[in-house]
Amino acid sequence: MAERYIMVTDQSDRIIQVNEEWIVFARENWRPDFSQQMVLAQRLWDFVSDKATRYVYSMVMQRARESGHPLCFPFRCDSPQMRRSMSMTLRPLPEGGMEWASLLLEEQPRQVALPTIPAGPGSGQPLLKVCSWCLLACAPAWLPRREGAPKPGAWVEMEDLMASLASHLEGHYPHLTHGICPACFQRISSLLDAAQG
Repeated sequence: MAERYIMVTDQSDRIIQVNEEWIVFARENWRPDFSQQMVLAQRLWDFVSDKATRYVYSMVMQRARESGHPLCFPFRCDSPQMRRSMSMTLRPLPEGGMEWASLLLEEQPRQVALPTIPAGPGSGQPLLKVCSWCLLACAPAWLPRREGAPKPGAWVEMEDLMASLASHLEGHYPHLTHGICPACFQRISSLLDAAQG
């Protein structure tokens, strides 16, 4: 049976529970020293800074609460060594809480491992926007143009930006910030429209 990574939020969108599989996954993919105390009692929104992503998450939560039925959608959760396709089921709970259950669908090793890129803005560090849903990266305007490089604003696989990032930043990779690409925005909007009907 595939492992389910479960997080529970209350009616105020505070994280009140994560299961053991979620903790192990966080340690393997985020921080080796991860503990529940790093997220418990924190608001979900403390971890989602992009306005478009916050909007989509809040709309998904609102639809699930209004309908009383779970909503399921695909997303990506990659690491520097692995590419992962996953599924998220958002299930409304009594008194306004939510269960966020993720299921690993497919996992493939990357042909070339990526460097670990820190999340969050750093002092004076350039930011690289990544779609929270599919993990495509938005080619930044600050990256110098070179032949074969993606055009600024294009959403591409991270590997397609690595050569340009490496040569421009000399191994000092930008911090990541999360957003939502146009294709995922359309897909999630369609899902929400279908759930409303």
